[in-house]
Amino acid sequence: YWYLCLYFSLLKCFLIRVITYWYLYLYFSLLKSFLIRVITYWYLCLYFSPFKSFLIRVITYWYLCLYFSLLKSFLIRVITYWYLCLYFSLFLIRVITYWYLCLYFSPFKSFLIRVITYWYLYLYFSPLKSFLIRVITYWYLCLYFSPLKSFLIRVITYWYLYLYFSLLKSFLIRVIT
Repeated sequence: YWYLCLYFSLLKCFLIRVITYWYLYLYFSLLKSFLIRVITYWYLCLYFSPFKSFLIRVITYWYLCLYFSLLKSFLIRVITYWYLCLYFSLFLIRVITYWYLCLYFSPFKSFLIRVITYWYLYLYFSPLKSFLIRVITYWYLCLYFSPLKSFLIRVITYWYLYLYFSLLKSFLIRVIT
């Protein structure tokens, strides 16, 4: 097979090498054959467009999930999500990743991840929307801390609203406080 590569074009000899890799699959253990298939996928990246080769690498990452523990496979999927961010500038992918992390860690850590997500959204939306996101975050904090602290957070929120609304409304907010 490899000798044939000297007699045919680059594309044909590449196909011959690929057939060889897959043929080796029949002669070695499952783990080795898997590694051979992975090498083949990555090798294909040199012969196709960047987008196709990227898809091949993504398929490889997800395929690895079948061969390793749940935690490792999860990390592979996370890496894949972030890798997608380089190709599509998809902020939503990063957000999905943060929220997905919530399923793997304690409630407190997952809460922090959600808070980070809210604040990160602040960079992508208008000041008013980002302000609302921060307000939601403050109020959400009330569920995780003592009543006194949560009350202080609500008071800070009321006073913060003072900067965003008319004097009359802000006066009413201060009265309510």
